[in-house]
Amino acid sequence: MIDFLFFFLILATGFTVLQFLIHRYAMKSIQKYKEGNFIHTLLEMHVKKGPRLDFSDYSLIFIVCVLWKFWIFLS
Repeated sequence: MIDFLFFFLILATGFTVLQFLIHRYAMKSIQKYKEGNFIHTLLEMHVKKGPRLDFSDYSLIFIVCVLWKFWIFLS
């Protein structure tokens, strides 16, 4: 159980760092793309959301941790 929580903590920290880096890139680069472009829409979404984790991020982290635990258990 401790290894599961440790892996969850590592993934949550990694996702937080990635969200922060994506937010910084979006703030700098949003004016480079035309309005209506898919990349502009994606960057605008990240600017509005901010550098924080939401429910979908935590659910993805949890699914990865559960799959990792099953993989370790079966091998």
